[in-house]
Amino acid sequence: MEMKRKTGLYQLHFGLLIFLVLHFIVSLIVGWQLKASLLFWVKIIAFLSGIVLFFISWKNRSKLKYYFGIYVFSPLIVGIGYLLDGLMGAILASFFFVFFHVPEKVVSNGYFQVETAYDGFLSACCHYNLNERKFLILEKRLTRFELEAMPNEILKLETSGNRQAILTYRNYKGKPDTTLINWP
Repeated sequence: MEMKRKTGLYQLHFGLLIFLVLHFIVSLIVGWQLKASLLFWVKIIAFLSGIVLFFISWKNRSKLKYYFGIYVFSPLIVGIGYLLDGLMGAILASFFFVFFHVPEKVVSNGYFQVETAYDGFLSACCHYNLNERKFLILEKRLTRFELEAMPNEILKLETSGNRQAILTYRNYKGKPDTTLINWP
């Protein structure tokens, strides 16, 4: 019974890992991707299964225990990096958390929505993605843009049929302003 459970966990982990790699390749080539919240949970399950498999394979002579050690030791290394040197910890955390970032939905308009984009802890403010929602679980990134407004300052999104969106936000003076976003 123990061997079947262990084999099933190996299959789950590597199946999710293969899915994530294929998802990454397809999203780069085609632009379609799984909804961010669902993708986050797939990554969490893959990460947690890697931690469990590290402890299961600890006494084995297999080289897989070194691979599974990444899942246990990477958060520890990020934490130690923060304690020893804040900048080094920020760089390590930026690299580590890129895999687990869930974009924040800022504003939506029917099938279109603006989400925050992750550029790391040391990036300039404020990068966003304009996505088109398809079906229930898919979305397509239309474009990425930069706007000098925090997410809570973005008020409204309007789209037109000619591949343009108008974003209304509060500028640095607190007055409403607009910007035009084009996508290919």
